[in-house]
Amino acid sequence: MHVADLTDLANDKKMDKDLIYKITNAFIYSETLNDKNDYHHEIKNLIEIALRAISPGINDPNTAIICIRKISMILNLLFSIKSNYSVVEINKKSKIIYKMYTVEEELYYTFYQLIFYGKSDPSVAKAILNGVNLIYINTQGNYSSEVKKFYDYVYSVCLDSMNTELDKKHIESLKENFYEFVE
Repeated sequence: MHVADLTDLANDKKMDKDLIYKITNAFIYSETLNDKNDYHHEIKNLIEIALRAISPGINDPNTAIICIRKISMILNLLFSIKSNYSVVEINKKSKIIYKMYTVEEELYYTFYQLIFYGKSDPSVAKAILNGVNLIYINTQGNYSSEVKKFYDYVYSVCLDSMNTELDKKHIESLKENFYEFVE
């Protein structure tokens, strides 16, 4: 419900104006994004930097790799929590609770552009696979089956995009190492 909707209700005299005032003053509105309370904003910034870095005009895969590592560390922390909810603020009278994406959605929406634009670059593909591997290692038991499925998806896409046999061999070795740890 928007503030305007609450004002309309108050004008209809169906709700107590004091209650409307308390409700509208219970929220903080900001026109700017906040990294502190919104991890998606930080991930989005890192994705944008990584995508610019792997664009043909810039071609700086090392910057993209650093961003992918940071993204993986953020997701690693996120998935270490067993809940699909984030409690942002708690006081005696109220809680603000956000329902987060599922693990599959979080992984897909985070990496899909990086996979699309970086899948044929062996160093970027390796960084994404290593990042998902890191997430898997640190989420043992919590979401390991979802992360494993996503690893297999990324592996398949990246392997099919490699142009040389040597690149394919290195990508295949990453999967072998991953499955040695998994099993």
